[in-house]
Amino acid sequence: MMEPSNQVTWGIIRYAAGSGLVPEDDAACFDGWYTDRADALDCAQRWAARHPQWIVALVRSDLVWFGEGDFTVFRHRPITAREKSFTEEAQAL
Repeated sequence: MMEPSNQVTWGIIRYAAGSGLVPEDDAACFDGWYTDRADALDCAQRWAARHPQWIVALVRSDLVWFGEGDFTVFRHRPITAREKSFTEEAQAL
């Protein structure tokens, strides 16, 4: 296992409470890592202003395990079970 980085980074969590039939189906997103807090805060504020119905949180990392970042094998297929279900539903239509 890789060693975690203690580099301070900032992320944005967006959560649409009650958007699904059950909490597990609620829409949620993590909007990447920012090394500059001001940049992350600006992005979070813009999202919150544009979509006031969402819960938006600016979060600071404690430890981050940075992987190799090669997702080319996933380019044309869903990574999560939720993405897979959306793809299957769209294909059924």
